[in-house]
Amino acid sequence: MATKSRQLNSTVTFKNSQRNEARGSLIGITRQTVSMEVYDPYSVAQMSEMLTDLTVRRQGRVVYQGSAVVTSLVNTGIYLVLSATLTEPWKDATEVIGDRQALRSEVDSFLADLDVYKSVRSDFQVAVGRLRTDLSELSRWIEQMDMVADARGVGQSGTLRDEYVDEIKEAVLPHLYQHMANFEGESKFVPEELSDIHRVCAQRDLHPLMLRSPFVHRTYVKPLGYAGDYEMVNMMVRNPNEGPSTYFKIINSLFLAGGPAEAHRNRIVILKQHLNKQIDAAIASGKTFKILNLGCGPAVEIQQLLEERNVPANVELTLIDFSQETLDYTYEKVTRRLANHNSGMRLNVVHRSVDQILRQSARIKETDRDTYDFIYCAGLFDYFSQKACSRVLKLFHALVKPGCWVLSTNVHKDNPAQASMEYIAEWHLVYRNEKDMEALIPSDWEQKVYCDDTGVNVFLEYKKAEEAS
Repeated sequence: MATKSRQLNSTVTFKNSQRNEARGSLIGITRQTVSMEVYDPYSVAQMSEMLTDLTVRRQGRVVYQGSAVVTSLVNTGIYLVLSATLTEPWKDATEVIGDRQALRSEVDSFLADLDVYKSVRSDFQVAVGRLRTDLSELSRWIEQMDMVADARGVGQSGTLRDEYVDEIKEAVLPHLYQHMANFEGESKFVPEELSDIHRVCAQRDLHPLMLRSPFVHRTYVKPLGYAGDYEMVNMMVRNPNEGPSTYFKIINSLFLAGGPAEAHRNRIVILKQHLNKQIDAAIASGKTFKILNLGCGPAVEIQQLLEERNVPANVELTLIDFSQETLDYTYEKVTRRLANHNSGMRLNVVHRSVDQILRQSARIKETDRDTYDFIYCAGLFDYFSQKACSRVLKLFHALVKPGCWVLSTNVHKDNPAQASMEYIAEWHLVYRNEKDMEALIPSDWEQKVYCDDTGVNVFLEYKKAEEAS
C-alpha cells in the first residue's frame, strides 16, 4: 500500500495554480515522476494542473526543485495519492562531488534509471519512430516550399498562404492520422506502471517536431497553470492554420481538425441549443430566467449566441470560474457583444475556486435554493474525481428550480486521442463513460445520458423533480 511504501523523512512541498501551498509525504520518485500522499483530498490539485515551487526531499536531502504536471489523482477519502510528471532536471549531481561514496551512489541511481528504457515496448518504439521519420521528411520538404514562396512573393509571414496550406493538409493529414492511429493503438498495450517511461520516449522523439505548434506548446507549457484554459478553447474554434511555418500550421491542424477538438465544437452547438430553449421560454413567459455556468472558460457558446440573436433583459447569466484572468477576458468579450447587438441580458461574473464550490456544497444557504432555471458545467468534470463531481451536482440540485434541468459533460473513456494528449502534450483527464456519468447522481433522478456525434463527449442531463402540489 502507498502508506507502507512512503519513504522515511521524505517530503514534497508545492504550490498549485491558485498559488496555495501544500505538503505531502513522498511515496516514490524517478527522474521522470513523483508520487506522494497529501492529506487534503479535495482542494489541493486537479488533473493536468501545473504544480510550481515543487521541492522533493528524500531522506532529508533535496533531490528535485522545479515544476510538475499532475497525471493521476486517487482520492481515498482520508488522503490524496497524487502522481506528477517532473518537467525539469533533478538537482545537479555536482552537489555530491567531493564525497566519493555519495557520488557513486548518485551514478548508480542514474544508471538504474537509464536501465528502465529497456522496458519500452518495441512495437511502441516502431510506431513512434515511423511517425518521427515521416514528420522529419515532411518538415524538410515543406521548409523548401516556404523558402520558394518567400522568393516568389507568394508567402505570408514566412509561410505559404492559407489556401496552399489547406491544399497540402488535404493530402497530408490522412497520412499523418494513420500514423497517429498506430501510435494510439500501440499505447493501449503499455502497462500502466510503464506509462511514464513510454511518455518520456515519445516526448524525446516527437517534441522537436511538434512543440512549436501553438496548440501543442500551450497545452504542454500550461502558462496559466492548468490545461484547457481559455486560449486553448479559442484555438479549438478558430482557424487552425497557426504557427511559425507551414509545417507547424499542419501540425497545429493535426491536433485541432478532429477528435477532442471536434467534439468540443460539437459541444458548443449542443449548449447553444439548450440556451436557445431557455431564452425562448423566457420570452414566452416574460419572467426572469436565471442561468448558471460553472467553469465558464471563454464562454464561446454565449459569445456565438449573442452574435446570432437578441437576448432579452429578463435573462440573467452568471459565469463562475476559478481563474480571474479568464473571467476578465470573458467579461470583456461578452459585454462587447451585448453592446454591439443591443442585447439586454444581464451578466454576472463570479471568481470562485473549485475548493470554494466544494465547501459550499456542504452548507447551502436557504436563500440560494431553487434559484436557477438552467445550470450547466461543460468541461470542468474532466479534471476532478467522481466524489468531487458528485458533490458539485448535489449543489446544483439544490440551486436549480424544481422542474428545471442541469447539464454536465465529460470526455469519454473511448477518446481516440488519449495517448497523444497524455504522452505528447501532458494533458491528462479523468475519463468517464455513460455508466460513470449515471453514477454521479441518484438513480431515481430523471436523467438523460448521451454522446455527441464523435462519441468523444458524453453528456449528463437531469431534471429536478417538481414540487408536490
